[in-house]
Amino acid sequence: MLKYLFDIGDEEISMINVPNGIPLSIKLNDLGKPVDDTWTYLDPESAKVEAEKVARQGFEQQQQQQKKLANGNA
Repeated sequence: MLKYLFDIGDEEISMINVPNGIPLSIKLNDLGKPVDDTWTYLDPESAKVEAEKVARQGFEQQQQQQKKLANGNA
């Protein structure tokens, strides 16, 4: 959703750690477009913890893929 609302590129979106199940608040205009470049979490503390988990998962998956490539198991 963020990718399309904020016109975020493919490479850039992979750098954004958005946790699942944490509601976001995005202010929209009458045309359904964001009024600015920001969004807020309704539960910022939980969002921070969960975003860190998402980042760790991505890092661990990247390490596993690199090991497979190094061993010739792509």
